[in-house]
This record gives sequence, structure tokens and C-alpha cells, in this order.
Amino acid sequence: MLIQLTYNKQAIIDDDNYQLVRGYSWQAYLYRHRWYAKTTYSIGGKSRRTLFLHRLILDAPPRKTVYHINGDGLDNRRSNLEIGPNGNKGRVIN
Repeated sequence: MLIQLTYNKQAIIDDDNYQLVRGYSWQAYLYRHRWYAKTTYSIGGKSRRTLFLHRLILDAPPRKTVYHINGDGLDNRRSNLEIGPNGNKGRVIN
């Protein structure tokens, strides 16, 4: 399934993750020459937080790195994501 982003970009997710991500307004974000999907939200109306699509899908704990196995930061299918230790093991990280 494709999720429309800003800058005429699209992120790929598994169909079964649609209900999880549909309540957010997703934006394309360029970081180190790679595109990612992110959104911002407020907690108690006080501070804005950034949430990356790949971290939401895997429910990644803080300070753990999410790897895009195929190197495409917009491919957020579970089969393309893995949580690993911090540090670059030859994969795209965020």
C-alpha cells in the first residue's frame, strides 16, 4: 500500500499497517541524501515531537536503530525493516 507524502513522494507499507498510520499527516523528509516519512505531533499542546514511519511500524524502543534493509528509506514494509544496535552495519539507518 502507498501512503502519499509531501514533495510528491510515496511511502510503501504493508496493508495490515494502514490502520496504525492512517491518523497521521505524513511528510517526506530528506536526510543524508535519502528520503524518509515522518510526522510531527504535540504532547499536551506544549512541544512538537517527530515520529518516523519506520519507528511507528516496528514500535522501536528509544535509542535503538531501525535499519532499512534494501536502503530505501520510503520502503516501510516490515520485511524491509529491522531493529538493531546503534552503528552502521552497511544498512541505511535512522
